[in-house]
Amino acid sequence: MSAGIGITPVLAMLHALAAARSTRDVWWLHTSRNPETQTFADEVTTLIESLPNARQRVFYTQTQGRLGQQAIAALGLPVDAAAYLCGPT
Repeated sequence: MSAGIGITPVLAMLHALAAARSTRDVWWLHTSRNPETQTFADEVTTLIESLPNARQRVFYTQTQGRLGQQAIAALGLPVDAAAYLCGPT
């Protein structure tokens, strides 16, 4: 899960998964102000599409508000997932 420029370190992880042709479940969650400020969007989509068990959700604060606990719970993330968080407080 990343927000804004916090995408940079988790993007490196996504590249490593794609290079290894990983079959693990990957949930790519990112928050940005709007589509115009979403960095690396095309690159991320290409990498996600190369992984057989990856899914991507992007949330725009300008239209959807900040991503809160209820929205995250509604995603149905695996309860035993390892999570990486990177972005502003």
